[in-house]
Amino acid sequence: MSTDLLKQLQYKLINLDNYKEAIEIHKKGVLVIYRNPNTKTLIETKNGTISKAQVIFLVIPGGKYQYISEQESLPIAKKFFQLGYSTATLSYYLSPYTDESTQYNQCYQSLQLLSIYFKKVVMVGFSAGGHLAGLLGTAPLEDRFNAFAMVLCYPVISFEKNVDTITRANFLGKDHEEDKNLQKEFSVDERVNNITLPTFIWTFKDDKVVPYENTLLMIEQLKKNNIPFKAKIFEHGIHGMALADENTMIEGKEEYKNKEVATWVDSACQFVDDVLKKY
Repeated sequence: MSTDLLKQLQYKLINLDNYKEAIEIHKKGVLVIYRNPNTKTLIETKNGTISKAQVIFLVIPGGKYQYISEQESLPIAKKFFQLGYSTATLSYYLSPYTDESTQYNQCYQSLQLLSIYFKKVVMVGFSAGGHLAGLLGTAPLEDRFNAFAMVLCYPVISFEKNVDTITRANFLGKDHEEDKNLQKEFSVDERVNNITLPTFIWTFKDDKVVPYENTLLMIEQLKKNNIPFKAKIFEHGIHGMALADENTMIEGKEEYKNKEVATWVDSACQFVDDVLKKY
């Protein structure tokens, strides 16, 4: 592994069930990789078969670029792992602000590293992590390596409209948060083009943190650029509810459980598999 690749990023391959070790090393700038040993589940594609274990879901938690959300990290990795995929969690640099390219570079380096070991990469981003995934998913092809789809969960999309101002300030820095050029440059909807990754996106109408209009802006641009996508907009939910089932109960918040919202996981996997079959 080259020194440049690991300049901002540490990585480690561990057993998914070893939660104690996972929590200890899940600090900023760490990519934790969980390789699935079950290679028997195959997906037929245009160019032959691929094992689900050769497809890795890169989980990018939210937290306003201020903290790493626990319920949007290890429980998500475990869920997709149980469904047969390999998984990884990225714990990226947080505020205090250094440079808006830092988190982007860490995600970029994660894709580069994962693409060495795995044939296909799916980015799964929550809230601010959805913003970070969206930046890479709309980037030039050479920045995306083996990434072929993204799953955006109640994502921060715009730094211009219906803004989560805390996330914007933490990402751009308080000295630059009102810079209109930077706001546009780092608004995901403004970056969508005809090579944007196929996208599964979901949210709920009563999100009190990131207005659901962020998702509507993204849907509009995906349609305009003829990008394959699937969207689910639920009537009710709580920002940060992640899996929306008992596996999200790290903070003991029973109200995070919602059977309807929890269906997003199966829908996302079906979308990802359908996209993969076309490769």
